Amino acid sequence: MSILLPSGFEVVKFSDLDYDGMTVEIQYKGVPVAQISHDKGIALQEIAIPTRFSPENCLFAFNLNEFLEVLKIASDMLREMHPDAK
Repeated sequence: MSILLPSGFEVVKFSDLDYDGMTVEIQYKGVPVAQISHDKGIALQEIAIPTRFSPENCLFAFNLNEFLEVLKIASDMLREMHPDAK
């Protein structure tokens, strides 16, 4: 099953042997950009972001809630810096 959004993002159920349970993969225009797992528990979901800039054999994996928090902070900071922000 997958959910395709008009923005070009798609969320796909994914089975990855590196994880104990099912994961979901987030793709943008067919390119994987992140994978969310719940191996540590549903309340401790992690988001893994593959990047070509990371050191070899390094996977950026973060607690999903903490990552969402930092994204909100970064977005708020940009909003505050914008002269037309409300």
